[in-house]
Amino acid sequence: IARALGERLQWLAVGDEAFAPVEVFVGPPGAGKTTTIAKIAAQQRARRGTRLGLVAADGFRVGAVEQLRLYADIIGAPFTIARSMPDVERAVVESQTPVLVDTAGRSPRDHEALDLFGVVGGWPQARTHLVVPASTSPEALERLIDAYAVANPTRVVFTKLDEGAGLAPFMGILRRRDLVVSYLTTGQRVPEDLERATPARLAALVLGNGAEASGDPS
Repeated sequence: IARALGERLQWLAVGDEAFAPVEVFVGPPGAGKTTTIAKIAAQQRARRGTRLGLVAADGFRVGAVEQLRLYADIIGAPFTIARSMPDVERAVVESQTPVLVDTAGRSPRDHEALDLFGVVGGWPQARTHLVVPASTSPEALERLIDAYAVANPTRVVFTKLDEGAGLAPFMGILRRRDLVVSYLTTGQRVPEDLERATPARLAALVLGNGAEASGDPS
């Protein structure tokens, strides 16, 4: 059953795709954006020797900025604090590597957040990930997709899978909204508790028996 379901879910899993010049992560407070970005950058550095640029486009959460700065120092990644839209654009233009942008966990209806999300949503070189805890209800996921539509997310990161009940309730929504899954996280450890979404892992999570880390480093 799992194998057959995995074949049916080929459309949903991004797999090991190349990085876009700009990878933007948006989502509600507490979704796990900062930790997810740190995991991605740390895995890339440890397994492939590649440094990704980290941009903290969030001057409102001092703790999140310092957390990302600490991770950047540990893995030797370029780090920039962007307190305005021009700062973000400058960091992107000047970077010699793909950039991961951590955004404020504030309502997209907030004026400053709207400016940021609107601009990055229109960048042809940017790819936006909506970061969603797996414990989110289907109704709340629909609201989040609508709320962050201005950022033009094309991918979803499901975090805290160890706290959720599986991904089955989200399948219809993702298909209807033309969204795919890029990453999955299963805990707080950096960088271990993160993996790329694959059809096999998604099938296990849909069946409700894959919330633990797979051990797959890809």
